[in-house]
Amino acid sequence: MASNREQKPCIGCEKGVATCSGCEKHFCLPHFTEHRQKLDKRMDEVMHEHDQLLEALKPQGTVHPLMSQIDTWEQASIQKIKDTAKQAREDLQSDIIKVPEQKQVKMEKDPSGFCNIQDR
Repeated sequence: MASNREQKPCIGCEKGVATCSGCEKHFCLPHFTEHRQKLDKRMDEVMHEHDQLLEALKPQGTVHPLMSQIDTWEQASIQKIKDTAKQAREDLQSDIIKVPEQKQVKMEKDPSGFCNIQDR
């Protein structure tokens, strides 16, 4: 009577005695051991990649890179406002000084016009 269990050849040397339940290939004992070592090595690589991916997905500290960009933008905007306000103050101060000087020049050129303005 023939056996239901047929001997399959090893993919490496044609002497199969073991079957890998993952890939269903047949191996002799030395090639089966080599196959398992390759699978173990690949599993270690996959686990390492998994760990790296998890690390990359973790929030890095409490400050998101976009928050730093917003902070930089805020500081630049505040500086522009300060510069504009300073320039406005300087312009106003200059105008405040110029007006009395201009009146003084007019008065010196035409003192009678100044008296007429005072009478009104």
